[in-house]
Amino acid sequence: MYEVITNCINCGAPLHNGKCEYCGTEYTDTGKGIKINGRETYFPVEIDGREYTCYLSHVKVEHIDLGTYRDMQGQLRRSPAVYKRQFTLTEL
Repeated sequence: MYEVITNCINCGAPLHNGKCEYCGTEYTDTGKGIKINGRETYFPVEIDGREYTCYLSHVKVEHIDLGTYRDMQGQLRRSPAVYKRQFTLTEL
């Protein structure tokens, strides 16, 4: 079986009840993949000249905070956050 998406692929917020409470992205479990905002996540992938039909089975979103620093005037500044996404594909 596949793993369940636990964080929103758009903003990284935790998911509850198949909808992101922060940005509103909807997720539907179809039993063989995940529909995101009503769109199927099946697509062809070509590797070494062969085509495979895959579906998105897991998405992990990691929030990376680059930290804080002081500028030349001594003001405390914060670097913008970065999101890294890891997608897992499973062949049908």
